[in-house]
Parts: sequence; C-alpha cells; structure tokens
Amino acid sequence: MSDLSIFFSPEDTAFTALPKAAARLAVSIVRSWRYMSDELAEKLLGLLSAETLWTLSLILAAWVIATIIGGPIAIAIDGVLILYGLYAIYEQLSATWSSLREWAVAAYQAKDDAALEGAARSFAEAAAEGSIDILATIVTHRVFTKAQGGLAKRFPTPRWLREELTTAESERRAAKARRPQNRGAEESEQRPNSERPVIEDPAVRALNLARGAGANKMAQGGSALTGALIGGAVLLGVGTVVTIASLGASSGKKRNT
Repeated sequence: MSDLSIFFSPEDTAFTALPKAAARLAVSIVRSWRYMSDELAEKLLGLLSAETLWTLSLILAAWVIATIIGGPIAIAIDGVLILYGLYAIYEQLSATWSSLREWAVAAYQAKDDAALEGAARSFAEAAAEGSIDILATIVTHRVFTKAQGGLAKRFPTPRWLREELTTAESERRAAKARRPQNRGAEESEQRPNSERPVIEDPAVRALNLARGAGANKMAQGGSALTGALIGGAVLLGVGTVVTIASLGASSGKKRNT
C-alpha cells in the first residue's frame, strides 16, 4: 500500500474520493484487531473477507460523505446510494449508527498513518460496545448482497487490501501463540522454591514441636527436670512406636509358621 495514496486530495472527484475514503475506513478496521481482545479480533477477521470488507467500506464511506461531510461531492455520492438502493440499509441502521460515527469520521478525515492508527483504536472501542454485530447485520442484508456485485465492477477490490487482511490474520495468530495459555501455572513454575508452601509430615511435625517445646523451656530457665520429662516423653513415644512395630512383625512371623 506504500505506493498508493489513500488520503484526500483537493483534486479528487466523487469517483476518486469515494474509493480513497473507503480505503481509509478499511485499513482502520483491519488494524483495529491489535487493540481488541482475542475473542473480538477473531470474530472480526472471521466475519470479513477482502471483498466483503471492501464493499462494506464503500457503503460506510458513502454514508459518511452524504450525511456528515456534505458538499458538492456528497451530491454525486447521493446518486450512487440511490443507484444501488443502499438507503434501505441506512434506514435500518440509523438507530445504531452513533457507536460507529466517531470512528467513521476519524477514519475519513485521517491525513496520515498516525491518524489511521487512532481511527483503528476508535473502531476497537466501538467493537467492544457491540459494533461488530452491527457490521454483521449490514453484510448479511439482502441489499448489501445485491449491491456487492455492482460496486465490485465499478470499484474493484484492491489487491493490497487482500494482503493487509492476510498479514493481519497471520500476526494475530502469532501473537496469540506467544501469549501464555495458563498464566497462573506459569507464575507458579517461576516462583522460587523458598516461596512455595512445604507440606510437612504430621508425625515429623509433632516430633519437632515436642523438641522445640523442650528447648524453649530450657532456654527460659525452666527446671532440668521439665526438660528431661519432655525429652523422656518423646523417647517414650518413639519407643512405643518401635515396640508396636516389633510386636506386629513377630505376630506376622507366628502366623506364617
């Protein structure tokens, strides 16, 4: 698209101004995926082929020129709208046009690439409010389907637009592949071992508590007898476990014989 000027020129006629305006709208729509959630971007790019996007952009650009911009060019554009019966679409969408108006005007008035990027952000915001459903209503309208063939003959789909859509879809898939699928699992893997909770065996924990209690009493000046009793209790508990284990082993041998 670098060798093609899509920006307005004072020398433009109605039949050069319309495709240029449509190109600006189309580019801003394609670029908007960068500012959307994965779900919205997939929905948008899945909805629009290059041909459908181009027809849609022509219709919306004509709408902007005829109803918002005005002037001599708007009179000629009105003739295009009447010729293809597109006013039927506008009547159906008049109640929902407000969410797309800001984006469409920004894209139409864009004078450079940075302004187009701003229009792309504006479209993404409108899409988050449900404007993709509005576009779906337009492209499935019987008048849209009927007008698409005639508009394509008068204003063929640019090759660069197909390339833009292909690039956008490839970039979206690559960005999605680089994004971690399970951020929580990744953070857990990256957490240092010292920060991870350690599950201690209950028997070992009880033994350690007993040892700690005995050591604490001794450190506080408690009687040697108290420390000895606690240490003896620990040894008695361990001895009991060993004795029970030995009896179990002996009983098992007797049964085997």
